This record gives sequence, C-alpha cells and structure tokens, in this order.
Amino acid sequence: MRILFVEQQYAGGQHWDGVGTFTIDVTRQLARAGHEVHVLSCVQWQQPRDETIEGVHVHFRGELRVRGLQRLLRQPGLSDVHSWLSVRDAELSYFLRLSLSNYVEYRRLGIDVDVIEASTYPRSTLLFALFQPRPLVLTAHSAGWPLLVRLLGLPDTLAAGEETANYLTPFVKVLNALTAFQGRRAAAFTVPAPLLARAYVHEPVYSSIVDRIKVVPYAVSPEPWSQTPDVRSTGRLVVQVGRLEARKAGEVLVDAAARLVTEFPDLEVVLIGDSYGTRDGLPYDQWLRERATERGAPCRVVAGVAREEVISWYGRARVVALPSWFDSFPFAGLEALAAGRPLVCSNGVGYAELVAAAGAGAVVGVGDDAALAQQLGRYLEDPEAAAQAGSAARALTTEGKLSVGESLDRRVAVYQEAIASFAHGAGAGGPGSGSPTLG
Repeated sequence: MRILFVEQQYAGGQHWDGVGTFTIDVTRQLARAGHEVHVLSCVQWQQPRDETIEGVHVHFRGELRVRGLQRLLRQPGLSDVHSWLSVRDAELSYFLRLSLSNYVEYRRLGIDVDVIEASTYPRSTLLFALFQPRPLVLTAHSAGWPLLVRLLGLPDTLAAGEETANYLTPFVKVLNALTAFQGRRAAAFTVPAPLLARAYVHEPVYSSIVDRIKVVPYAVSPEPWSQTPDVRSTGRLVVQVGRLEARKAGEVLVDAAARLVTEFPDLEVVLIGDSYGTRDGLPYDQWLRERATERGAPCRVVAGVAREEVISWYGRARVVALPSWFDSFPFAGLEALAAGRPLVCSNGVGYAELVAAAGAGAVVGVGDDAALAQQLGRYLEDPEAAAQAGSAARALTTEGKLSVGESLDRRVAVYQEAIASFAHGAGAGGPGSGSPTLG
C-alpha cells in the first residue's frame, strides 16, 4: 500500500509534540511492515528537499506566499470573522495558506498513492477534502481544551490561560466547523480512544460525523525503551512527562507529593516538559513551582528535555504519573509503559481502562490528589510491586492491546475500507464501525 501523510509536524526532521511523535512513529512502523510511506511537511521558509528517514520518504517544502490574502479577508463580509478572532486575526489566513500549500506541493510531487492521512489540526487538508484526489483519512488527536473544559464541567480557570476570552468562543466555533467539514468529506475519521469519541458525541457541530468515528489506538515502537534498567534498582523518583499546561494537571501531582513527603523524606518528583499558557497570571511552570514551595512538595520542573533524555529519566523513575484532567492518548504514558514502568493515571486518560485491566499501574479519579498519593505510595514503598506492574506494562505495549501489531492492523484495515469505498464511488461519508471500543 502507498500512503501519504500530510503533516506539518515533521519539520526539519524534528517533531513538535504528540502529533509529531505520532507521525514519526506510525510512518516508520508502516514502512517496516512493507508499505510505501511518504510524508509531506510544508513549513514557512523551509528549504525544499527530499530525504528517506528509516524507510519513510519525507518531502520537506516551504509554504506558498499568497499575496493579498490578509487584505481580502478584511473586506466587507469577511472582516467580522477577523474581529471575532481578535489577536489571532492572522490564523484564518494561515489555515487557508497551509491548505493551499499542501495541495499544490502534493500535485507538484506527482506521486501516486492509495490513501492520504492527515490530522484534523491545523485544518491543513481542506482542499484535499474538497477535491478528493484520493481517499482521505483524518485522525483527531484531541479536542480543543476550552471545549473539553465546558463538556467535562471543569472550572473555567483551567481554560483561562489557554485562550483569550474575547475570541475564545467564535474561534473555537470556526475551528470546529472546519473540522466537521473535513470529517464529512473524508473517507474515514479516526480517534485513538473511545474517551475522545464520547467527547465528540456532546458537540453538535460533529453530529454529522460522530457515527462514522473509528477507534484506532496508537502504539510506540518498543526498541528505544526496552533497555531501561530494572525498576527494582530505582530510588523513590516519580516523573511526569509532557507539556506543562492546564490539561495535564501538574498541580494534582504537586499536591500528592506534598502528602507523600512525610512518609518518604527521600521522595523526588520531577515534572518534565515545556510550559504553555498561564495560571493566575503566571507562566504555568512558574505557577507550579510556587505551588510546590507553598505546600512543601519536593517537586522540580525540567524543561527542554530531548527524547534521549526522556529515556534516561524513565530509567531512573520508580513510577510515572499522568494525572491529566483529559488526555486522549498521550505518548508519554505509552513510552513509560514500554519502558517497564508502572503508570498511575487519571480516568481522564484514554487508555486508563487498559492499564487497570492489565495490572500495569493504577487509575484514580481526575483531580483526586489523595488517591494519587495513595497509589504512588504503593510503588514507592514496594519495589517488587513496581516490578510486577512494570512487567505487565511492557507486555501491554509489546503483545497486548497497545502493541504495534494491534495498532497497525486496525489502521491498515481503515485504509483498506477507505480505498474500497472510494473505488466503488461511495465517496466520503461511508458507514462507521459501530460503538467505539478498544476491544
């Protein structure tokens, strides 16, 4: 099968966040399975070049310069959109420019593929959805955080630092409408977990596509993580890896650490990731540091950590925490499991049920720092319990429901169904696969 991924987050061979990690991992997994895989990455001012990286043909291109587009979008009838978007008034033109760049560069490449895959953000395949040169498979990695705050009934303060109030609602409506348009025109629409599919059920703009959603879990290749030291050799170190932002609930881990420090005076808690957004008027990482100081929690924040260093941190950790308010399918947790570390996560994490069922860690309620402290304490106290859970964790990612084989089988099946539907003239909007479940 010949597959093209249209994904900006492969820029310069570097990935930006979970979407970039997904693209790198899944394209290499597909290439190792014998498929011909291409990636088109258009980024402003990027020098055009073609490289083959671990069997994946990566086409780096710049973005087209569309003269007068900003001026056009400020004309009567369109200017209201820009007043809605306020400080992001360049964002709409960016989406249109990126979509145009991707489509034009795809045509220039002249490669013959069977199926095209892209993420729903940043709406970079609008023209592919419109013209449908090949069956389009869209993957939604998450929903917008302000939307989730509303759907989950979380405190508004959690979203305050992520978006500016004067453009929040209109901007989210525009983005959701574009996603829904792409979803209706796509041959398939996938999400990594039922948790995310259920979130879409409650959003009216997705009503036309929600019954077509297919659940295709991610998986991490086990090789980089398989050489981590035995968890029995570790000290009482807890790590949390991922962007430091409101949805990751770093403050819940800080509060749990404050509860644990009396029982474990040698406890060390490290939150690893770059800071995004603000809380109470402070950069999020600074807010976390001040909270830790106020509560006497033995926590520190480490930013700018390369992927290789993350492997080292997992190798030193006794247990990994993921207390997120909502996290559809975070790679950080998958990597922790592959490294043979017990994972204590909230029930707001997309694979929480699988972790609990496999005995690969423990699941607590969102925002429950007391329960989080209790479950972390089990593994901090007992290295043998940590080793047993770590073994189950690794098995879950090598031969269980979070394995590469399971993930690729589901993804290839989606591609085959999309191709067949497209070839028989069914076009976009084929039937879904029933109730979303990981099996």
